[in-house]
Amino acid sequence: KPFWFKLDCRGLSAEASASPPLNSFMDLTAVRNFVKHRTAGKLDMAVQTMAPDVKWHAVSREIVTSREGVLALWKKQEAEGMRNSQVANWSVVPEYDQANQDGLKYEDDSLRTTYIAKRMLSITTPEGTFEASQTASVKNGVIIRVAVTRSAQRPEPNINPRELCNRFTLLRVAGDDEGATMCLSHDVHWTRFQDESLFTPSKAMSDPHMIGRERVVQLWTEQVAQGLERHPTTVWLPDSGIDLFSREMLLKNPSRTNKVKRVKQYATVKNGFICKIDHANLADTVDD
Repeated sequence: KPFWFKLDCRGLSAEASASPPLNSFMDLTAVRNFVKHRTAGKLDMAVQTMAPDVKWHAVSREIVTSREGVLALWKKQEAEGMRNSQVANWSVVPEYDQANQDGLKYEDDSLRTTYIAKRMLSITTPEGTFEASQTASVKNGVIIRVAVTRSAQRPEPNINPRELCNRFTLLRVAGDDEGATMCLSHDVHWTRFQDESLFTPSKAMSDPHMIGRERVVQLWTEQVAQGLERHPTTVWLPDSGIDLFSREMLLKNPSRTNKVKRVKQYATVKNGFICKIDHANLADTVDD
């Protein structure tokens, strides 16, 4: 057995150590060349590290499915003022990681060119700077999928209003309710969606209109306890009104029904906090 499995009568010996990182076994040429060409601005060469039908999951939740689509996306992002910089090098993640959406089998590739690698980025836009992870799925030395996913970060003073809304969403998805409430004003006005097939409010939550952080957290707690799931489908975008933003999301409760409710959520931002949340029903569908 390799030395890192070496044991003595007390357990792990002093000579034993954690397993070597997967990076030491894998051929990272594909992702390293991608970064080299992308950083140098050689976009045509960067996309050649990818499969013709590569799937790219953008930080904006947009998905493109070709080299040409990726090129167009990059040019659009640059025109909008988005810039990326690497803050942590590529690291190969285990085959069983949830990022393995393509069922890659590392051991099937004797050349060690099949793997999933992740690195950390700092992304700057005109609205501010945030952290994100970039995950690349590589099969036989060719990148077949890339996903750029924002990290959940708590708000900072004087944050851009739209960036505040985006951080609120990420904190909610991550289950950091304390961080999410930091995005809300103390007297936030929250109007919940109404559909008792997905969520049955307690007597205390029977009024769909509530005021204050504590009441909102109580609502979130009840919704989670009943199995309600929220799946954002768009990022926050400016809406028709000063300091008004909106996004779309899907609401589900698989423990109760196969109904899927598509709703639009509106957020009003004042003085650095979300002071009002409203919901509008868009459509009801059924999960297959």
